[in-house]
Amino acid sequence: MRHSFTRAYAVSLVSITLLAGCSPSEPPTVASSEPAATTTKLGEKLMSISSDDRAAILDLISEYAYTFDEDRIGELVELFIDDAEWSIYLLGSDTPAIEASSNAERRLVLQEVRSGPINQAGMPRHFQTNTILNRLSADRISGRTMVVATQQPYDGTVGRIMFSGVYEDEFAFSDAQWRFAVRRGLLDVSSLADD
Repeated sequence: MRHSFTRAYAVSLVSITLLAGCSPSEPPTVASSEPAATTTKLGEKLMSISSDDRAAILDLISEYAYTFDEDRIGELVELFIDDAEWSIYLLGSDTPAIEASSNAERRLVLQEVRSGPINQAGMPRHFQTNTILNRLSADRISGRTMVVATQQPYDGTVGRIMFSGVYEDEFAFSDAQWRFAVRRGLLDVSSLADD
């Protein structure tokens, strides 16, 4: 009886060792507290994204929605590094419908967009979800986030969906915080005109 227990134990240990990616002669090691590097299909080493960086970037994405929807343009502009690209592409177009490449320009464009006819009829609400992040370098991370924007009329009538789409982002670690270096909105509508 003891012999079969030992054999079963040995087979289990070899199976676990192989599943852990070790050879039977090298037992698995205890996990390190350091973030593990991830490997691409081509075998290139990439740095992982820490939970602190991930949380900070997700907060940045959320703050974008709140500051735009609450018409806090000054705070919204501060979410970008000064020379960040901000652009909105409509369905089927290779040319941005809206763009700005400095915080001064971004402030003017966002004030115009936020005070335009589409926003005079109701309160905008941006819902951003399904964010996927990838580390590009020690101070750069890329991401994709789905978005749906709605408008709630001020008269209390039923709201409507204005657009859906995807934000393609790059985040830069600047002045001890994550900020947008690129925010490119790829919208699923061909016009932003109020119907």
